Amino acid sequence: MEVIRYISAHEPLWDAFVRASRNGVFLFERQYIDYHSDRFPDHSLLFFDASHRLVAVLPATELTESGERIFSSHGGLTFGGFVLSSEARSRDVLRLFDTALAYLRRQGFARFVYKAVPDIYHQVPSQEEDYALWLYGFRLEVCNLSTAIDLRCASPLRPDRNRLRGCRKAQRHGFTVVETSDLNALWSIVEYSLLHRHGVRPVHSLSEMSLLRFRFPSHIRTFVAMRDGKVEGGVVMFESAQVAHSQYAHATDDARSLGVIDLLYSHLIGYYQSHRPEIRFFDFGISNEDRGRYLNPGLVSYKEDFGGRGVCYKVYSLELQKER
Repeated sequence: MEVIRYISAHEPLWDAFVRASRNGVFLFERQYIDYHSDRFPDHSLLFFDASHRLVAVLPATELTESGERIFSSHGGLTFGGFVLSSEARSRDVLRLFDTALAYLRRQGFARFVYKAVPDIYHQVPSQEEDYALWLYGFRLEVCNLSTAIDLRCASPLRPDRNRLRGCRKAQRHGFTVVETSDLNALWSIVEYSLLHRHGVRPVHSLSEMSLLRFRFPSHIRTFVAMRDGKVEGGVVMFESAQVAHSQYAHATDDARSLGVIDLLYSHLIGYYQSHRPEIRFFDFGISNEDRGRYLNPGLVSYKEDFGGRGVCYKVYSLELQKER
């Protein structure tokens, strides 16, 4: 097996492979990965078999910590290990790890940080990487707990009555949910809410999110809650092959007290259940801090009130000086 480092000339090949893969998402396409390349030095890899066919790609960045070179699943992405073809078998995945580890040791990297793709993004069973991570001695460093609803479950959990009450309250006060291409009003709410409630800024600036929506209009969508023609809350949805992932669900203080977040989530869950049969999971995102060691009880309980249950986002690492 041959491994080569990604260069821009590989973009069409890379993107075509990601789109046809069994565990890839649009976040792995180069126009998403590269929008913040100034902050995350790229060291992505492509893997070819003996017949020179592309069999896997690995989105990655090169970091430096305490003078040591660290090879990491892409620093600008929440997850992203090996992206595999549908034909890849267990022996192929083990060869990928063999090839990658030999390459990284030759290159002088001290550590390999691996962000596994969560199971709900796998279009077919793809836990060969879990086996390989255990076999090669990777250590689990981070385990964040997300909350997701299986929209196609034969016996779904019913939403908590408090969430239904909040949804009805928002409707009584004249709120409706619509899709929009204008991010400006929502982003003002997002920035204010994050700064005053948590003392932080959004991961994406308005210009960055606008650029990404322009590049991926069928994958990044914005829904807002309006009253009297004014945006008072909203959420950004990242849609992959079978997962709709919510981000930046925020509202003004008044709208939040009137149940607008309940209305937004209830509307979107119903929308994906009724109109998007290919979307199986609605993912609320993680509820952790401190690399997973702290689980926010109020936040995770709120998400579970809609019928969601746990999905782990895991990060592993391996010291490369240690041979197998």
